Amino acid sequence: MRRQALIAMFLFGCSKGATPAPAPEAKAPEITAEMPDTKDAKSFAASLIDTTVSEWSPTGNSDFEFLTMSFAGDGTWAATAKLVAGVEDIECNEVGSWKIAEVTDATQATVELTVTKTACANRENGAEQRILMSILNDGSYKIAYR
Repeated sequence: MRRQALIAMFLFGCSKGATPAPAPEAKAPEITAEMPDTKDAKSFAASLIDTTVSEWSPTGNSDFEFLTMSFAGDGTWAATAKLVAGVEDIECNEVGSWKIAEVTDATQATVELTVTKTACANRENGAEQRILMSILNDGSYKIAYR
């Protein structure tokens, strides 16, 4: 019996199983946000959606702070924020839209943010903010108000 098994293996070979399919190539996320049709704008947008902004306050509201804010290629953003009310921090969430208004170069652009839905006290749907944002080579960022 053992001899027959060896002869069969010799004649027909050992089963090696199916060849694994190659891994699909990772696609860059599609960016459909509104922006100028330039190489620098597209490059900045790609960097923006890879960046999570943390711990910054919109101008004129020092009691309100975005804890984290992330950007999607479809021109939307989502944020967790906090409102300081006396000695208590009240966490809340906001979502909105973003678009690139002007581009200085591939690392700096004026971005317009619009709140589309907020659960944060003293904040309104439709509120707009213009920022000048720089995304540095090391992944850090700087935000100035426009």
